[in-house]
Amino acid sequence: MDDIKTLSDVKNSDISEEIDEEEPESSSEYMLVSWKKALSYIPKPDREKMISGYDIKSLAKVFEDPDVMRTSAAFLKNGMNVCATAKKLYMHRNTLTYKLNSVKKLTGLDLRDFNDAVTFVTLYTLYLLK
Repeated sequence: MDDIKTLSDVKNSDISEEIDEEEPESSSEYMLVSWKKALSYIPKPDREKMISGYDIKSLAKVFEDPDVMRTSAAFLKNGMNVCATAKKLYMHRNTLTYKLNSVKKLTGLDLRDFNDAVTFVTLYTLYLLK
């Protein structure tokens, strides 16, 4: 039992250096930080296998576009609610729908579908960890 590391022991390991140590402002940000920490414990070769089935170049374009990521993050923070997100971003709901459709076109992931949204967040987190 002495050779089993606890989370506090692992936190001090080399893996934790890859993780941003920012304090989350909301529960959704806390979940993202927790998800990032959890995924960081997966060895890098295994993380690379996880994203190998996706078009990395298309994903990188999306992940590096601040407007798309701001829109995506707001949509996910607002519980995948189009009306609430549009109001929060001061845009018409049709404009938001257009932007969500463009994310779907670029990534193949529809953020309005829960499973695709989880996949999007996971891929984004893995992208940040690479």
